Amino acid sequence: MVGYIHPYEVLKNRQEKQGSKRAIGVLRLGEKTQDDFIFLNWREVFDRLQKCGVFLQSLGLKKGDRIAILGRNSFEWLLIDWAAMATGLVTVPLYPQSPLEEIRYILNESEVKILFTEQIIPELSILQISFLEIEKTHLNSIEQFNPDLLESDEIASIIYTSGTSGKPKGVMHTTRNFFEAVRTAAPCIRLSEKDRLLSYLPLSHVAERILIEFGCLYTGAEVYIIDRVERLMNFLPKARPTIFFAVPRVWDTIRFRIEKELRSQ
Repeated sequence: MVGYIHPYEVLKNRQEKQGSKRAIGVLRLGEKTQDDFIFLNWREVFDRLQKCGVFLQSLGLKKGDRIAILGRNSFEWLLIDWAAMATGLVTVPLYPQSPLEEIRYILNESEVKILFTEQIIPELSILQISFLEIEKTHLNSIEQFNPDLLESDEIASIIYTSGTSGKPKGVMHTTRNFFEAVRTAAPCIRLSEKDRLLSYLPLSHVAERILIEFGCLYTGAEVYIIDRVERLMNFLPKARPTIFFAVPRVWDTIRFRIEKELRSQ
């Protein structure tokens, strides 16, 4: 992997050189829920990124303003994050299962201007925009997108701790942080454009974000997105990941499933 390059420039290069190559497989896209993966290639991903960027720039936000992302893993989650980095905004990812009071605390503490969410939360007074609204209404722009990229040492995202030892604490990350993490990890796990990755752990966690969101960007690996862990065992054989990242509970589930099938034979 060569020296640092901004995520937007990486996406631009991929759509120019590998536009027709599969990039992301999803089970949900807007209102459509599928029984099998449908795919977006790098050209389609970059086209949507530019249109989402035009939409974000229309909201009157200033460079460095914070926006939050709350929802299960989805293409829209990735799209908003990538578009934010291309428009000079700072993202604050939130866990979908977080209590309302914790969400409210993080939104206030990080001075978030807009919450992009899978489902509107009536109890919150902050301006909210749903993933579905973006997909249905705001990806049809024909305006030219003029990126306003964050510098490599500017804050790109604030990732909060789980709060198990007190109130959640925000950790500031730059785009260079994400790049260096991938550059360090990719050779260790031999991650390349020939690999297939499965995204099912929360994208709001830094490990999933680095491996999936930026791993696929900087190496060209295919990503298959599952919106909840309960669907993992059904779609694992369809995705056939070549590199699989899991927590102990998931490995226990896989072992239990294998042992059960062996006993039934």
